[in-house]
Amino acid sequence: MWCYDCAELGREAGSVGVCRECGAAVCPAHAVAVEHPVRRPAGLTQSTSRPARRVTCRVCRPAHPAPAAPSARTPAAAHRTA
Repeated sequence: MWCYDCAELGREAGSVGVCRECGAAVCPAHAVAVEHPVRRPAGLTQSTSRPARRVTCRVCRPAHPAPAAPSARTPAAAHRTA
């Protein structure tokens, strides 16, 4: 599969991923991988969060805000202070 943005510029570059938002194939020059927290339930009113990646193209990336900083009051932080 060829990078969509490179194809528009008249070049052929192999893709390394697909934009999660628009579905365009992206090469390393046009891919943006950002940290995206994945939350999983961990019991009543609790959840765990793990860092993961989200790949987007440079066009779609500005449409999404940066991920929020982890809360200071996470279960792991609570265990460290106790």
